[in-house]
Amino acid sequence: EGPYGERRKVSGLPTFLFTVSSVVKDIRKCITMDAKCLGDLVYILGETRDELGGSEYYQMMGEIGLNVPWVDVNKSRPMYLALHRAIEAGLVSSAHSVSRGGLAVHLAMVAMGGETGMEIELNNAPTAEELIDTKILYSESSGRFIVTIDPAKQHAFEGIFSGMNAGLVGAVSETSRFRIKGNGGGLIIDEDIMQLKDSWKRTFGGLI
Repeated sequence: EGPYGERRKVSGLPTFLFTVSSVVKDIRKCITMDAKCLGDLVYILGETRDELGGSEYYQMMGEIGLNVPWVDVNKSRPMYLALHRAIEAGLVSSAHSVSRGGLAVHLAMVAMGGETGMEIELNNAPTAEELIDTKILYSESSGRFIVTIDPAKQHAFEGIFSGMNAGLVGAVSETSRFRIKGNGGGLIIDEDIMQLKDSWKRTFGGLI
């Protein structure tokens, strides 16, 4: 209800959704999305492209854009199989796919899930071309993951992804700050992770 008792309808955008179910042979190897341990390394798997057409970012700007994300199976499938091998080998602490909202939103979600800080540098994110910080943060290119790992497993992990689009972009930090440095090295995002989580969980301004 609204502030005067009137009923208001809040509808999500139409979404084409695939649901896939499978058998997990060993549930002890299931990986969740939340950052786990201070000092864990943060990787971005998969290539970020100039693909903000129809994105959450452009919608907020009142625009539509031109470059709609598309799936490159030849690149995505080997990456998915490599991630599966890394999980099977016990090298992955957390893994989360990047979807609506792009890296900025989903890096924050990984940090919010673990209620940990995070230090990120965009200049190490794999990109198909030279992109401005905004496009790296909010592109909705498909086939990407945010992964955290124990630093002791770095060599083995990077060996599995040798020759693929995988970039070490930062680490889980001891502070409560979610901090991102842009391509030029300057700090472009610096937020308290618990305040971000509070905003994320809060209802839509009293509408629901």
